Amino acid sequence: MDIEEVRRFNLIKFPRRVGLEEGERLISYLAKNLPGTINYRASYFASLSGIEEDKSKRSGSVDIGCTVCILKPKAGVVIDSFCFGHSKDTSKLESIMFDMVPGWGVSNYDPKVKELWNDTRNLVKRYFERD
Repeated sequence: MDIEEVRRFNLIKFPRRVGLEEGERLISYLAKNLPGTINYRASYFASLSGIEEDKSKRSGSVDIGCTVCILKPKAGVVIDSFCFGHSKDTSKLESIMFDMVPGWGVSNYDPKVKELWNDTRNLVKRYFERD
């Protein structure tokens, strides 16, 4: 089993990086277009300085984590979680990654979970194409 195999499915990269506000707009868009509920937690860290030599505000880390609960008639309930990822610039978000189960390959995941990943990928693509 290869982690990279799972990442091809559960990792959704954005065409451009976004800040906290746009990350929340993306969550709102997903919530309006998925048949269920998204609960999320968002945080932002900033550094302010009043020292004369360093009067500034530095952008800090952005962090968003979500839990999705999808209710589909006859298909039951699908619950999964994802977080927004970033690289060196922690003030910008560049991807969504659904939770992985250690040791699992793609075939171990419920088809309904993989469908949620795919539906989310398509919605993220549509969200960014609107620009």
